[in-house]
Amino acid sequence: MKQPAHENLPDAHQDNYSRTTFGFWLYLMSDFILFGALFAAYIVLSDATFGGPTAKSLFRLPYTFTQTCILLVSTLAVGLGGASAHRRDKNKTLLFFAATFVLGAIFMGMEFNEFHRFSSA
Repeated sequence: MKQPAHENLPDAHQDNYSRTTFGFWLYLMSDFILFGALFAAYIVLSDATFGGPTAKSLFRLPYTFTQTCILLVSTLAVGLGGASAHRRDKNKTLLFFAATFVLGAIFMGMEFNEFHRFSSA
């Protein structure tokens, strides 16, 4: 019995790179869901402090939203850099990894600024 022609070809969805890429995008989507759930919880519970400090005294929502966007875009940039490296496109790889570094430095600077604000209050 002769095998169909398509069974002689390797399954492109089962190689290591495809599984790793799928895992990365699954991780990135789970980050989006997690951050979306945290923002939704903030919106719903922002007035329910039971006499404690209010959310407005603790958080600056536009600042936090900006940090979240920077973090997610840097994750996307590192993923695109990895994909470019896999395609052996040196210029795009360097561009995406440089963007990841810059976004990471901005995020860390914002985090240090926020920690300083919390510690000096």
